[in-house]
Amino acid sequence: MAEEPFADEDEEPDFDAEPPVEIDEHAADRYLRALRRIADRRRRAVTFATAEHERVSSWLARQNEPLEKSERWYVDALEAFARREIPKLHKSKTLDLPNGRVSLRAPSTVGRVELDMDSFAPWALDNPDHPAVFVVVEHRPDRNAIKDLTRVPIDGEPSAFRVVGPDGEVVPGVRVVVDTEESFGFKVVD
Repeated sequence: MAEEPFADEDEEPDFDAEPPVEIDEHAADRYLRALRRIADRRRRAVTFATAEHERVSSWLARQNEPLEKSERWYVDALEAFARREIPKLHKSKTLDLPNGRVSLRAPSTVGRVELDMDSFAPWALDNPDHPAVFVVVEHRPDRNAIKDLTRVPIDGEPSAFRVVGPDGEVVPGVRVVVDTEESFGFKVVD
């Protein structure tokens, strides 16, 4: 079906002007057809934009794949270099070079809190006064308080622990994982 004009004169109205206050049935039907055409154009534009977005995203992924591979190669080489050379510096954990720096950071003895909110949240609601629960508007874990609780090793996981509250109860859904290796970092000078 050929696209119908907006008005009998075969031209669109002046959309910056106020629309007419009174229109007849024939004009109302023309305006409804015009709105249907606008909706069709919008759907085609969204379909086209979606296809273009997917095409560009696919192209970007193809471009990034070799870049990520080469970046990983350089980072791995720098990390091996840092792990070999920085210990020779004795106290310094950073080696400054003309184009940036490489560093090693001591592992955290405090640990990183991993939460299973499906089991932690119901328990927190039943234990709102527990030191592992910090209330603002909703119950959420107080990760710093959790790190300070007594830790019980998890069998088979030498760097992972369950936490026990002052009442001796194991806090469900919480693991404290302690990094056992120095973390590597680098910065490229702009």
